[in-house]
Amino acid sequence: YSPEKLLSIFSIDLSELFNLVSSIGENYERVFQDAVYTFYSQLSEHALLVFKNRFNYYSNEPQLTLEQIGNKLGVTRERIRQIEAKTIDKLLLQMPTIKNILKCIYIKLADKYNLPILVHTANDKYSSIYYLRKVALANKDITFIAAHLELLSDNKYALDILKETENIYGDTAWVDPKKYRLIKNRHLEDKIMFGTDNPIDGKDTLNHPWYKKYLHHKFKINDEDYEKLMYLNAKKVYKIDLK
Repeated sequence: YSPEKLLSIFSIDLSELFNLVSSIGENYERVFQDAVYTFYSQLSEHALLVFKNRFNYYSNEPQLTLEQIGNKLGVTRERIRQIEAKTIDKLLLQMPTIKNILKCIYIKLADKYNLPILVHTANDKYSSIYYLRKVALANKDITFIAAHLELLSDNKYALDILKETENIYGDTAWVDPKKYRLIKNRHLEDKIMFGTDNPIDGKDTLNHPWYKKYLHHKFKINDEDYEKLMYLNAKKVYKIDLK
């Protein structure tokens, strides 16, 4: 489907969407700018120069090495490394404010159009479903979908989260179909939907043995649960009118 076709399926007017995003952006622009200005105000002249040259901020010029910046400022490579490390620490202090702004935009869009938010989850310090649960509990009117059921894990913790969190569902992108028994044992047949990373991984994704088993019903699952997994649960969560 084209983007326009997908928007029409979900009854989203493109101009209305742009207007909403613009209005949200205006409301949060000041907060975002304040966070950036706070970061800048904490930097010395040398630190700001290091930041701009190391991360190409406002520039299409090639990234400079620590040694090249050191030569510019007349200090050692090690001194530039120290300045860079302190600068990054100060930037990270502002990241919660910036992340909250972005999170609010997604939440408001989902609320406006009554649609779920699909979130990448994985067994790492950045993508744990633990964090998704915190957001879901704070926004109980929004439905969230945990993609991958926490990639690189045995999926058990993710399924436990789905069991205890009403507004979190899951998809099966890169989840071994053998794991469906864990879903069944937890009585989560109504909260899991088929998913792939096909748009990201490319046209050969669906040739993977796991996806072939899903698509050809070659794993242990009854017909009723298979229909829920493959389309009925997605129809419900995404509110798609299949005609």
